[in-house]
Amino acid sequence: MRAAPILDLEALLAHLKSGHIAAAGLDVLPVEPPVDPVPELLRLYRAREPWLEGRLIVTPHAAWLTPESETDTRRKSAETMRAALLTNRPQNVITPEMY
Repeated sequence: MRAAPILDLEALLAHLKSGHIAAAGLDVLPVEPPVDPVPELLRLYRAREPWLEGRLIVTPHAAWLTPESETDTRRKSAETMRAALLTNRPQNVITPEMY
């Protein structure tokens, strides 16, 4: 049995076209990197269709991986551990109530 994709790109395209969804930002795709045939939504995004401009952002799943992000991740990890160990006041923590 084939698992259902995390993201239905055809449904997202239909909802963006209809206006039911105003905009979307995607950091993960059902298949990375996309293979032929490239899904219609991604084809339109790559073609910079005017109706889609500013309404869709697609980044590779590893888009965060830059020299700056690696430094930032290490710094935030150290800050989080320091706060937890020395102050008993954790920081950089996201609780279920926050999302």
